[in-house]
Amino acid sequence: MTQLITFTGGLGAQLFSAAGYFYLEQSGQAVAADLRYFDRPEHVATPGTSGQISHWGWDLDHYGLSKASFRTATAGNLVPDGPEKIRLAMCGFNEPAVVDRFKLSPAVQAQRQQLFGQDSYACLHVRRGDYVNVATYIVDDEALCRAVSKVVRLVKHLLVVSDTPLSPKMVELLSALPIEAVVAIGGEALMVHGLMRLADVLVCSNSQYSLSAAVMRDKYSLTLYPSRHDGDPASYSNAFLGSIREFQLLSRF
Repeated sequence: MTQLITFTGGLGAQLFSAAGYFYLEQSGQAVAADLRYFDRPEHVATPGTSGQISHWGWDLDHYGLSKASFRTATAGNLVPDGPEKIRLAMCGFNEPAVVDRFKLSPAVQAQRQQLFGQDSYACLHVRRGDYVNVATYIVDDEALCRAVSKVVRLVKHLLVVSDTPLSPKMVELLSALPIEAVVAIGGEALMVHGLMRLADVLVCSNSQYSLSAAVMRDKYSLTLYPSRHDGDPASYSNAFLGSIREFQLLSRF
């Protein structure tokens, strides 16, 4: 039976769906995409409004992937957001031929050069925005900055990217670090995602946007991902993270 991969959400979620789709296609399995999510108009939710979530448009055009790049269907063995889609996506992200579908654009490389030249840099991704409306777990400002404090001596620059303005507490914590931070609020999703992928050190938030950047990075780069992805200790996401983690960061010492 055809595996029907649902495509939903923003760039990170769409990358997960596409990676799962391409993995099945490469494996010779019958696969199709359910793109009905994009029939609805786009909508950006107001941060702080409990339960309200944004509805995003198609974001994969940046990689030369239009909706027509995927065989579509409305019937089959539905693979919605959840453990099976995560499993398939991670199988895909482990395949160089799949990751090669999501090439960084020359504009991303040029922006990296403009910001830092050939110098090393760390990137901190702070995910807030509408995510706070629905997330069961949020990595707090103090934890993110503790993680950054452990790597600032390894790099020459720090780039902080966030979808909303940083909290006063975060600004205070970052200003106390022995490195000057370049802070980018908002920005084009592909550009920010690309700069995260290129960073010598990436400190992630617990989101699919962060995780999709993390798993497509150079194998010689350093990535720090939160010990929990969501609020359910028994969830598949947390179990999966445990299966790919071999070391832990002692950030409180």
